[in-house]
Amino acid sequence: MLSSFVPANNASPVSVNTKMVQLCSETFVHTELVTANFPEEAVKDIPKDRFTLTNIDVSFPKDSSLGNIFRYAKMQFKMIGVLKKRDKKDLAVLFWLSGPMILPFIYCKVARFYTVGFLYGNSRKKADRVTLFNCMKAKLMEIIAKRSNLMCMESPSVAAHWGLPYDPQKIQLVHLFVDTEKFSPDRQFDERPLVIGMCGRLAHSKRIVESIQAFHQLKDKYPNYKMEIAGNGPLMRKCQQLIEQLGETDRIRLLGWVDNDSLPHYIRRWRLMLAPTNYEGIPNSLLEAMACGTPALSSPVGGIPDVIENGVDGWLLPDNKPETIARWLDSLLEDQAKLAEASVQSRKKVLERYSFMPALHNFRKFAQRIRN
Repeated sequence: MLSSFVPANNASPVSVNTKMVQLCSETFVHTELVTANFPEEAVKDIPKDRFTLTNIDVSFPKDSSLGNIFRYAKMQFKMIGVLKKRDKKDLAVLFWLSGPMILPFIYCKVARFYTVGFLYGNSRKKADRVTLFNCMKAKLMEIIAKRSNLMCMESPSVAAHWGLPYDPQKIQLVHLFVDTEKFSPDRQFDERPLVIGMCGRLAHSKRIVESIQAFHQLKDKYPNYKMEIAGNGPLMRKCQQLIEQLGETDRIRLLGWVDNDSLPHYIRRWRLMLAPTNYEGIPNSLLEAMACGTPALSSPVGGIPDVIENGVDGWLLPDNKPETIARWLDSLLEDQAKLAEASVQSRKKVLERYSFMPALHNFRKFAQRIRN
């Protein structure tokens, strides 16, 4: 399994990679994760006879964009070196969270390895405007997925997010899971404090600024409501300044980075999670919130429409402008009975579809398709 490097300031890939490794180790004879900067402690509980972690030694300084392009290429050549030492017999190479790792992919095709390409969030839609970097990244990801022996996605609507037809004969659905014991409700819904929350990287694509502005618009009508934002990122300072300018320091709290073990403490307190994001596959944070019985108001991007049934276990925004977000928040906060029912349905859906055993059952179908 090949995965891109893990940034030091973003813990999400660690959690997602670890879950994929867990599914692989329960399914395949042996799994090797070839990546860079991955913390060994994250996979310490995976049986060593079924799993190997191979870290590529490479660093990516923040102040060296041109140099990092060279380092990224160097990392890919080192991964090719790892692949050259592996026996081709009964070997499948999974390009999971791999980004535009085109050089190892070309090597795998020349060497006739069986390849699996994954498509998740469409990076063309990551920024407010189309950028050359995001378009190139998306194009390379598409090439890897389409030219692989098997293309995988988390859900059918991810295909629509990429502008591709969903054909189950050509596409295999593979999704991760939530620890439903760790992420679970700890009180009745009407006993939760008046708090809505957000969870994710503080970046433009997550629409954090727009969400703060939307919540501020409801200050007079819902003065007792609070907002908590879990996450860190490049917009931290801008968000702090905006909250001060709006006079919302007593109502909006930036939690900063929250480790996964501490996250349930916050999520299970929230009455609603807000996620007006630009692009996603199936967000880990969305499933974790629903497992806690916290319904979400989210953008209908990536695989989210396949998770949220609009009006039943969550709600889908028509757009992510501050005025739209505020209008929908107002409607939902007015109807606490509706939120409480969605809380029950959210938890029920995750238990039925996205807990460990359903995810493992689905993953073994994927493995059988590789064997066939």
